[in-house]
Order: sequence, then C-alpha cells, then structure tokens
Amino acid sequence: LVWVIATSIAFYGVKGGIFALRTGLQWEVRGPPGSFIAGNNEIGFALLLVLPLLRFIQLQLHKRWQKHAMTGAMVLCLFSIVTTYSRGAFLALAVAALYLVWKSRKRSTMLLLLVLVTPLLFTMLPEKWFDRMGTIHTYEEDKSAMGRINSWWFAWNLAVDRPILGGGFNTFR
Repeated sequence: LVWVIATSIAFYGVKGGIFALRTGLQWEVRGPPGSFIAGNNEIGFALLLVLPLLRFIQLQLHKRWQKHAMTGAMVLCLFSIVTTYSRGAFLALAVAALYLVWKSRKRSTMLLLLVLVTPLLFTMLPEKWFDRMGTIHTYEEDKSAMGRINSWWFAWNLAVDRPILGGGFNTFR
C-alpha cells in the first residue's frame, strides 16, 4: 500500500522535477489536470507528504542502485515542491527540513548539508520565484491565504470547543 501511494504521487514529482531542471526552474510545476492534486498547492503538499514514505521505501531496499534511484526520486520531488511556487509548500518544506535536522542522529552533517545546498538552490531560482515568495509578508492582502487561515482557525476552534464531534452534527448553528 505504501509503495502504491508513494510511487503514484512521486511519479508526478519526478516528472515535475525533470521538467523544472530542463526548463531552468523557470516554470511552475502543477499536478495532473482534473485531479485532486491539479493545483500548485495541492501537488506541493502531496509531494511533501510522500517524501517520508519514499524514505521509508528506500530503507527497505537492499540493492545499491535501487537506493540511489530512490534518492534521485526524492531530490526530483524536492525540485518539484520548490518550483510549484506554492508559498505554503515552501514554508512546510522549510519546517520539515529543520525538523529533519533536529531529529537526525547526524545533526551536524545534516545541518551542514542544508547550509550548503540551500544557497546553491537559491542561486538557480528565477526572480519571479522570489517575487512570489515575497508575498508571504503581505498575506493579509491575499484572499486565498486569508481563506486558508480562516478555515484553519475554524477547524482549530471546532477541535477545542467540540473535541468529540468536531464539525459533526449541527456545525453551523
């Protein structure tokens, strides 16, 4: 089941990563049209959720070439996530990377890798990517961002006020 879930989503990550690298990271990666992961935010978060599953699969593999292939798939998925131009996926990736460093047994090696790779990646990204990420500071003006924040607060308040039923019976009273 993990293989099916991870490889089904990772297929689009690998495909998007190859596309991103071939086009010099100039174009936005999106999911398959008409699917639940069609948008840039959706594919970005789906790929983020699949990365730990790919790592789990990699730990189960025995042949060296298979492990390297899985590493390549994960790297291509990372390029896809960054080039979705999704601000939420970028923030989630940053938090996940810091968490990975924090929980790693080889914390100093992971931190060094992160410190060396991040500036290299940033030199490859186009100016329009930085323009898009720069709008994180003005999220109050973005209806899309505010809609998400309002829905998160709604869900949080339901979880606090109604921990058993949540949004179940009579949510809108």
